[in-house]
Amino acid sequence: MKSLQPKLRFQEFRDDWKHKYFKEIYSFRSTNSLSRDKLNYENGLVKNIHYGDIHSKFNSLFKIENELVPYINDDISLEKIPNENFLKVKDLVIADASEDYDDIGKCLEIIDLNEEDVLAGLHTFIARPDLHDIALGFGNYLMKSDYSKIQIKTIAQGTKVLSISTTRLSEIKVNIPSIEEQTKIANFLSAVDEKLNLLKEKKVLLEDYKKGIMQKIFNQEIRFKDNNGNDFEDWEKVVLGNISDVRDGTHDSPKYVDNGYPLITSKNLNSNGKLDFKNVEFITQIDFDKINKRSKVDIGDIIFGMIGTIGNPVLLKSDEFAIKNVALIKEKKDLKNSFLIHYLNSSLILNQFKKENVGGTQKFLSLGIIRNLEILLPSIGEQTKIANFLSGIDEKIELVSNQIQDTQEYKKGLLQQMFV
Repeated sequence: MKSLQPKLRFQEFRDDWKHKYFKEIYSFRSTNSLSRDKLNYENGLVKNIHYGDIHSKFNSLFKIENELVPYINDDISLEKIPNENFLKVKDLVIADASEDYDDIGKCLEIIDLNEEDVLAGLHTFIARPDLHDIALGFGNYLMKSDYSKIQIKTIAQGTKVLSISTTRLSEIKVNIPSIEEQTKIANFLSAVDEKLNLLKEKKVLLEDYKKGIMQKIFNQEIRFKDNNGNDFEDWEKVVLGNISDVRDGTHDSPKYVDNGYPLITSKNLNSNGKLDFKNVEFITQIDFDKINKRSKVDIGDIIFGMIGTIGNPVLLKSDEFAIKNVALIKEKKDLKNSFLIHYLNSSLILNQFKKENVGGTQKFLSLGIIRNLEILLPSIGEQTKIANFLSGIDEKIELVSNQIQDTQEYKKGLLQQMFV
């Protein structure tokens, strides 16, 4: 029989892992089917974990003091719910439905309930490790291992919405080490998760700081001084189309090819100010040249979503592509695009869009609206100071984003190598 040992292991452990079925470790408990309208965040005696919060909100190592968990409304009778269905430490709360193939079977493990009464709700089930000794936190990572996830995807049923059943889940195979090794693995991976959470919190703080400081800068509550310590000139209200070259990409639908030049549309503009080439379509050299006759992009231009996804301006650092249904803003002498990119992300611009009531089934922002945007224009010197300051914050946010991505990749590698 093949030896059950992971590729990456703490050196003090040598024994083979044990081959088990899920049903030999966990037994299942019933959950309720309360919808969101039966819950509230104000008051109550019993809290409820909704499957949507497992997918999008809660940490997988669940400590109730760190999470905002809704109460069950007081008019809902809970008398018939047996005590064994209330959550306990080490329970896995597993979402049994998902529209995302990668998220099917997503779960959290109860680490600390702070003596509160908590139930699991709609589209979840509870797996309790009362049949085998499992270390605190280990079950969470066991479910995230490649071996478990591959099997869970295999047993998922459905088309638009995927689901799993307790019957099928109970038959998946898992491999587990001694309780001592489980503990060491769980502690190590939870330390990685803690680092990841701190980085995510740092990113949110930086983003909130930038949002707040932008509000003050563009409302002129904060003003910069020139290099001699003197005030800059007053800001001037101008119309964007009068001081920048504003045009748009093609509205035609060129034939797509397997290899060629990328054709960027609104879907390829990320909210973080970067281009996303993952799902880009390609066009021929002939179509590329044809589009570029009227709307050639250059490094330093800004492109801006006009149809579908509105906004998400990007300051271009490359130019080997064509554009369709996006605005193109080319810099002139009085307005620097390095300043404008931040202004376009400010509430001053977003409020103008709201006044225009762009939307409907298919959101659309006309070129005329963009050209008529009102801009409060500082001097070139102050524009430069503002752009450098806000770009400095962006660099810090990007650094933390890269650290988050690196840590996630590191964790992914650990989950692949520390389990078998």
